[in-house]
Amino acid sequence: MRHRTITGIVVIILIVATGCHRVARPTADDPPAADGRLTPDQLRADLRQLVGYLESAHPDPYGGRGKVAFHRDVREILDAIDPAGMTDEEFLRLVRPLVASLGDAHATIHRPWGKGDDMRAWIQLEPVDGALVVSRVYRDEDRELLGGAVVSIGGVEMGELRRRMSRIRGTENQYAELENVARSMRQPGVLSDLLDWEKRPQTVPLEVLRSGQPLRGQIPIADPPETDGYAPTSRIVLPEPNAASMAWAFLDEEHTVAYLRIDSMMSYREAFEIWHATGYISNLGEYLTQTAEEATGGPVPEGIEERIARVPSGAEMFVELFTEMKQAGTEQLIVDVRRNRGGQSYLSWVLAYFLYGADALAAVDEGYQIKRYSQLYLDNYASDSVESLREKGFELGEYDFTSEREWLARRSQTPTEEQLEQRRADVLEWLEYSPTVRGVLGQGEWEEYWTPRVSVLTSANTFSAGFDVAVTLNLLGASLVGVPPAQAGNCYIDSLGYELEHSGLTGSLSFKRSLLFPDNEEKGELLRPDLELTLADLEAMEFDPNAAVLLVVGPPISGPPEAPAAEQDAEQQ
Repeated sequence: MRHRTITGIVVIILIVATGCHRVARPTADDPPAADGRLTPDQLRADLRQLVGYLESAHPDPYGGRGKVAFHRDVREILDAIDPAGMTDEEFLRLVRPLVASLGDAHATIHRPWGKGDDMRAWIQLEPVDGALVVSRVYRDEDRELLGGAVVSIGGVEMGELRRRMSRIRGTENQYAELENVARSMRQPGVLSDLLDWEKRPQTVPLEVLRSGQPLRGQIPIADPPETDGYAPTSRIVLPEPNAASMAWAFLDEEHTVAYLRIDSMMSYREAFEIWHATGYISNLGEYLTQTAEEATGGPVPEGIEERIARVPSGAEMFVELFTEMKQAGTEQLIVDVRRNRGGQSYLSWVLAYFLYGADALAAVDEGYQIKRYSQLYLDNYASDSVESLREKGFELGEYDFTSEREWLARRSQTPTEEQLEQRRADVLEWLEYSPTVRGVLGQGEWEEYWTPRVSVLTSANTFSAGFDVAVTLNLLGASLVGVPPAQAGNCYIDSLGYELEHSGLTGSLSFKRSLLFPDNEEKGELLRPDLELTLADLEAMEFDPNAAVLLVVGPPISGPPEAPAAEQDAEQQ
């Protein structure tokens, strides 16, 4: 999920779909046939279960098309069910377009994680400047393709691939389409659907254009390669992330440019503290244990709070970073969220507090959200109930427009001093949800501690909580550099997990409509960086994978980063 309103202040809480609570799967009375095929009755039941979730839980289940068009698609799916039965993969291919028709990037349906083969195409693609660029290959004979812009895959041109992808996975802008095509190289079922293969071949034809020269290759589809493959060499050495997927360093000997990478927001200490404080338990079991063990390199205590204490802290890293920046008089901070697909976006507010302060956070306009309540919502959020909703004046199926009304009220009048003080108090109250941050704030010196020029690096892979970091800092004055994110500002958010009874297909559905830019549809669809990386830039920099960094720092910076990156002493945790 992304946004939650607490006493009038929009508070960001994002949990990616992989972290959602999943509704328990009932035992099917009618087991699959011996050959693994599901019976027509089972398939029809699962489809109707899915339709029930969509219509009861999603803010706009008809994707703006209307109820008749939606149910026409449902009828066509029912009529297309094979009388001889279907496998779960065949059924998935049949129902994907229905979920995609919502136009919601957070609405998904897939086979259970870990089910299916691990095969993949031996290539990595990256969206840049409205194209897909080859960023990594795994065979020596494919190295000439590096840096090439994709013309076609499997004989299907890029324009058609994007159109097909929008029917397979919900997308909200052109970079989401490109990013999903790129990710299909690691998802053989999606790739087969995208290229309309009945039987998956051993290779996929690829055509690219590199420096004006057309090049072709036959890319293997096989088990994951045992090597890291080949990618262009970067002129900048960046710090390696710690167990919280974070690191920092200075990029020059004079310490004029600091660099902070946040590759994910699923595994820093404060995220677990927020989940624990708000009663969200799904990530406090095995996932917390694995993160704590990775951080300490050994066994961890049984207690939840004790395990959380072993996880590296974002706020404590910020204390170290901002202390060093202030002592050095650092002129520029680069915040890198190019690899950040999401997580718990609380940290974006903590970072903004260090840079700009609570008053700035209280004044920032992050639009509003419209929430819808449903039984699926209650299945995912045990802290709520029908009774508690009724106490607030809501029944299942109804919409909560409180955030919108508060936003309209704020726009219609100049806030009084008392209102501003209350908003500041609300911000501080939210920041203090984390015991670690509460301790840092108690030191009384970190608010707006050091404010250099801030540049945030984004890519099409920047999504959900990663997008929230970029937007929050941008609204407060930071510049955006790189490639537009696949996440849209005006979108659907906050995922509810579900599982279909017979096929076991799982997925997520949003239950909020979020308008970050209510008055700007164009910006709400695609957030373009202030300095956008182009194909010409990439070629001029010899396809450097850190070209976005070079856009900020200018001439290449040589040598490894000097400052402590993110290794944490386990004994101190």
